[in-house]
Amino acid sequence: MPFNSLAFVIFFAAVLVVHSLPLPWIVRKSNLLVASYLFYAAWDVFNVTLLMFSAILNYVAALLMSRWDGDSGRRRAVLWTSVVLNLGLLATFKYGNDFLSLAHAASARLGLPYSPPKITILLPIGLSFFTFQMMSYTIDVYRRTIKPTTSLLDLGLFTSFFPVLLAGPILRAGDFLPQCATSRRATGGEFAWGLALFTLGLFMKLTLADHLLSPVVRQVYDVGVRPDTPSAWTGTLAFAGQDYCDFAGYSTCAMGIALCLGFVIPPNFRAPFAAVGFRDVWQRWHITLVAWMRDYVFNPLGGVYKGYTRAAANVMIVMLLIGLWHGATVTFFIFGFLQGAFLIGETFLQRTRLRGLPIWRGVFGKAVLWAVTLALCLVAFVFYRATSLEQARWMLVSMFGFAGGSLSYRLPDEDFLIALVVMECVIVAHWLCRNTSLQMVAARVPWWTVSIGLALMLLAITLSSSESQGFLYMQF
Repeated sequence: MPFNSLAFVIFFAAVLVVHSLPLPWIVRKSNLLVASYLFYAAWDVFNVTLLMFSAILNYVAALLMSRWDGDSGRRRAVLWTSVVLNLGLLATFKYGNDFLSLAHAASARLGLPYSPPKITILLPIGLSFFTFQMMSYTIDVYRRTIKPTTSLLDLGLFTSFFPVLLAGPILRAGDFLPQCATSRRATGGEFAWGLALFTLGLFMKLTLADHLLSPVVRQVYDVGVRPDTPSAWTGTLAFAGQDYCDFAGYSTCAMGIALCLGFVIPPNFRAPFAAVGFRDVWQRWHITLVAWMRDYVFNPLGGVYKGYTRAAANVMIVMLLIGLWHGATVTFFIFGFLQGAFLIGETFLQRTRLRGLPIWRGVFGKAVLWAVTLALCLVAFVFYRATSLEQARWMLVSMFGFAGGSLSYRLPDEDFLIALVVMECVIVAHWLCRNTSLQMVAARVPWWTVSIGLALMLLAITLSSSESQGFLYMQF
């Protein structure tokens, strides 16, 4: 039941009807919890048990740490038990097939008579997202940043809140649980803005990502050809746009759906195609994952407070983990390594006299830094999109002009035009929203302009709905 389906629209309408009835808050919260479980059960009924297990595990762990507040040894033991169980659950489902493949390969290479059983472990949708949410809750209770909730209903809703369940944003208990304490209904303005965000998110997903950009990407990456240099760069740029419009489209839908129910969830993107520098990129792209890694990995490792070398190592560890979070493949590992190297290199250059040159303060200097940032990000995106190292190698060879000849594939002119026009519009929109929010931009223009824009988006959604695809980040 993805957001871009008629079944979800019917489901969401039913949830809204019950949520708007004059019922006690605990009944309406229970409705949201049941709806969230039904939403997840639409993918696989068995997976609902994972949600329940995660909620009960971390609920008990938090209460035990609160009860043993003066016993640091017990509290630490409870924390590590919960962390191991949470990560063990995630590792089993997300990387179990990779572990089994390694075991098969190792036994064959060593000539051992034992052969591990050949089974396939299916990754439950959204497992990474709600596991990280629950780990942050338990760790925050251990750090005494928040107090443990005594309501299993509230924690269950935090674990399974259906707008964010499948692909984030990653919520924090300190922000979400207080919203569960009091009755919530959207005001008229909140409901209207929530529907506008939902419409925008579907437009980004269905029209931009699936209808316009995806066909261009498939021609470059999925047909087994070696593209020429313009096609390689254009296809990779189109993929960066497709990935953004797909994932940010989901996050925008989630924000809109939650707001229609009276809940506020954090943004996950902030105009990333207007980033100048790699630190700026990661403050604008997948914001909640990066913040999670900062608070629960980077800072505990020492952050930036133990010298430049240690800080560089911590940055690389975090970026490698982000790469492997997407999948246990060599290409994702290299993607994370490149992003870490770019961040470390940027910090090194900022420590030199180059940073103080007047050229970087003007429009030309910022344009150069933006172009370099985008170009290097596209190089990393090759490994993000490529299905093998061989394909990544050929893409890079093509991008840097070493794959000429009669065998090179060239995109049709109309696909060049579609990709470049769409990405130009995305980049311009991001620069307009670089230092502000979409809501503030919408507030500055006449209401009828916003209405016409939403009407055109709805028309585009209707015309492109036949080419709807699954959200990319549901596989992570």
